[in-house]
Amino acid sequence: MKRALVLIAVVMMLVATIIPASARTNTPEQSVLPIPVGFCVSFSIPIGDIGIIDSFIYNSIWGNIQAIGILIFYDFTPGELFEGVLFVPSDTAFDLNSYDTGFDPYLIFDGLSGNFFTANGANLSIIDSQNCSFQVYKDNAALAQTYMVPNRGFDVYQIFQSEGASVGVVSFTVSIEDISGASAGDVLGSNEAGNIYFTYLGGGMCSTTYPYPDGKINSKSFVCWK
Repeated sequence: MKRALVLIAVVMMLVATIIPASARTNTPEQSVLPIPVGFCVSFSIPIGDIGIIDSFIYNSIWGNIQAIGILIFYDFTPGELFEGVLFVPSDTAFDLNSYDTGFDPYLIFDGLSGNFFTANGANLSIIDSQNCSFQVYKDNAALAQTYMVPNRGFDVYQIFQSEGASVGVVSFTVSIEDISGASAGDVLGSNEAGNIYFTYLGGGMCSTTYPYPDGKINSKSFVCWK
């Protein structure tokens, strides 16, 4: 069984950031979550006996290489699966090639068309968008992070330190229904201590308020309807 995975070159990851659109007042019937355009995909690919998998990330017309990633495995069993779930924007295409002295397992996916090809034991499938979530603000020092979950709402994670590492645990969830029935200023969810809370600001905007390790408080606003 593989015990570690070394990422030696990644220029860009296959993730999408939510870029707030101009907020406008919508009725609940007109409103939707600000979901990036693309596909949530599940993949698996056998690790070949050489123990190297590479990935090329292109724009969706297969013209320009945007990034190259190389994964080197050690202490692994050939044929063991490298697998995961990721979001592929509609303007992105990527492949995975697992080097083997026989036939290389291989997969390729085009986000523009939704077409994919797999060979020699590699697998890829398009799955429900609820399996992919999107961080709505960047603040690495925060003790809470908020993720938009398509078709469901927002999960607010509380961050704890465990054995020198940061661990996120879902503290509470704010649903689409919660937001659609809210008035400006309504607090739609909070943790037990009351120092992390989610507020509907009105006009299609929400915010999460959270502490830092030193006890200071901050908040970030983001589009929750568009």
